[in-house]
Amino acid sequence: MPTGAPWYAANEGAIPNIDRPVGRGWVKIGLHAAPALIEHSRTYFNAYAALPSLHAAYSLLFTWFVFTRIGRGRWRWALFVYPAAMAFVLVYGGEHFAIDVIAGWLLVVAIVLVLDRLDLGSLVRRCVAAFRPRRSQPVATIAE
Repeated sequence: MPTGAPWYAANEGAIPNIDRPVGRGWVKIGLHAAPALIEHSRTYFNAYAALPSLHAAYSLLFTWFVFTRIGRGRWRWALFVYPAAMAFVLVYGGEHFAIDVIAGWLLVVAIVLVLDRLDLGSLVRRCVAAFRPRRSQPVATIAE
């Protein structure tokens, strides 16, 4: 199901116009060519690649990776501010609809659950053990 980003849907007249904030910050710091460069670069990517939002998925995947590897402190929950902030920026900036973000997060949850179920750590250990040379047989020497 190909879907376009909100800015693309607005350009096609499917939804009301979206005032995208993406170029305004560059102008305020004196980089006046940046908005034109951003608009020009839009011709070189897939305008339909909005569902699921991989921006949202990667931010949640990174957060989950760090969350599961740091201590039990209560502040580790603050890590989830990152994917929440990413979701806000993606929707507010007109890059994704909210359903795109949710689909990206659900994709991460599904992948984490499947990989956890597969227990890849024990699979890797079994594969390494299968290819480890056996020491029970004597090694032939050149002098023999």
